[in-house]
Amino acid sequence: MGERRRFDELDIMKGIGITLIVIGHLEPGTYLMRFVYSFHLFLFFVCSGFVGARYVDRGFVEIVKGNVKRLLLPYLVWSILSQFVDLLFGIIDFGQAVRNILFLDAYVGWNAALWFLVSLFWADTICALIVKLKRWVQLIAGMVFIMLWMLFA
Repeated sequence: MGERRRFDELDIMKGIGITLIVIGHLEPGTYLMRFVYSFHLFLFFVCSGFVGARYVDRGFVEIVKGNVKRLLLPYLVWSILSQFVDLLFGIIDFGQAVRNILFLDAYVGWNAALWFLVSLFWADTICALIVKLKRWVQLIAGMVFIMLWMLFA
C-alpha cells in the first residue's frame, strides 16, 4: 500500500465541525443552535465521504465488513460497557440495556455520542451501495434521498 496523504483542508473542516458542535451545545434552544444543527453533522458525513474513493477498488461486501470492524465493533464495545455501568448503578434494567445496545430506542444512556457511529455506519454503507449502482439508479436514489430530506428535515 502507498503512503497515505493528509489533507489540511479536511482537518480544517473537521475542526470547524467540532467547534460548531460545541457552540450548538452551549446555546440550546436558540436560533444559533438551530442554524448550527441544520448542517454541522452533515459536515462530518461529508468529511467521511471525502475519502470515499476507497469504494472504487473494493466490493460492497468488503466495504460492509470494514464498516462493521471500524464503526459497529467500537460502538458495541463502548455501548456494552456503558450499559453495564448503568445496570451496576441501577439506572436501567436488563431489558432496557439490551434495547439500548441494539439501538432499538435510539438511546445509549450517558455515553450518547455513540449514536454517531451507528449513523455513520448506515450512511457510509448506503453511500457505498449507491456508488456500486448504475448511473440511472444513482440518479433516482439521489432524488429519493433529497425528497425524503425535504419532507423530514
